Amino acid sequence: MELNLILPPLLGIFGLFVALLLFALVMKYDGGTDEVKKIGDQIHLGAMVFMRREYSYLALFVSVLIVLSYIFLGFNTALAVTAGALSSSLAGWLGMFAATKANVRTATAASKEGAQSALSVAFYGGSITNGELTCPYHGARFSSEGDCQNIDRITCNHIVDNNYDNYA
Repeated sequence: MELNLILPPLLGIFGLFVALLLFALVMKYDGGTDEVKKIGDQIHLGAMVFMRREYSYLALFVSVLIVLSYIFLGFNTALAVTAGALSSSLAGWLGMFAATKANVRTATAASKEGAQSALSVAFYGGSITNGELTCPYHGARFSSEGDCQNIDRITCNHIVDNNYDNYA
């Protein structure tokens, strides 16, 4: 088997392993008081219900797309569309799951230990889905330790993040 056929799935599995390690790291942070945990669990439940509903509609669309891909473009294309849809769905599901868990821990860290600790939790939580917390200043970002560091060739006038809900 050629390397270009086996390497992407292996890198995907490696990525899932790294995400699992980051999730375990986030889950080690304090989840807050019982009241905060209860609110966080309700937010998490709502997000997961939303994802379930959204994915049920997307499954219908993707099923039609897979069939059309097979009819007009062949088996290999239909297989690629299927693999891409499943991978994207898994990434979205795991990202939402991790984000809702990280949000509670970020808020708890902010209230108990301050911004630096909260930024660490948020950084690790956002890293699960490749988010990156960027300073609202040109050419700077927060490190995992919460320090703002200068980075060349980054231009931003606001917080840029693929998964910014982790930092709200």
